[in-house]
Amino acid sequence: MLGFERGAIGVRHPDGPALDWPIIRNLRGAEGELTISRTLLNRALEHGERASFTDEGAGAGDPTVSMVQHGIRSAMCVPLAHRSQILGVIYGDRVESSGIYSKEDVDFLGGIAQQVSIGLINCRLVDEQRKMIQLRRDIDLARQIQTGLLPASLPDRQDLKVAAVNDPGQRVSGDYYDVVELDERRVWCLVADVTGEGVAAALLT
Repeated sequence: MLGFERGAIGVRHPDGPALDWPIIRNLRGAEGELTISRTLLNRALEHGERASFTDEGAGAGDPTVSMVQHGIRSAMCVPLAHRSQILGVIYGDRVESSGIYSKEDVDFLGGIAQQVSIGLINCRLVDEQRKMIQLRRDIDLARQIQTGLLPASLPDRQDLKVAAVNDPGQRVSGDYYDVVELDERRVWCLVADVTGEGVAAALLT
């Protein structure tokens, strides 16, 4: 709809500034590098600006070295933003034809960017939910293993009765006990507690 001949969507990693390019159209150079306007990219990515350029005098101003080298005649780049966080960018340009991008064109691409941003946030929430479910499964498995290490039965006879309970606050813990009957007169009791809580303490136990 905007007449782009080349384009891409760049997405930042949730835990760092690195940028992935899951969608690229006609932007790879001979050596596999991205041939885009770094100036427009930086304005959108670092400053959250909606940036545009055309070779007919409108837009961002004079072409940069990267624009001239790559034969870019017009380009737009808008941020993918959620609240104060910049998630990535949408970039598009023309190298064969030219044209002037109006404020409405930039706003239109910005509107698309808002929808993509919502989709990214939703995907990340779903991914976090999957990880949480998997973590709960792992903890449940660790609890089953830990419970299996505890004695299945305890002495219950006329001269000796032993009772014990293991109730970790975080499903698993560093608590452990055992009772070993050596003979009718001797019983070994073991009570242990590893410093710490959760999975790490349980593994050490």
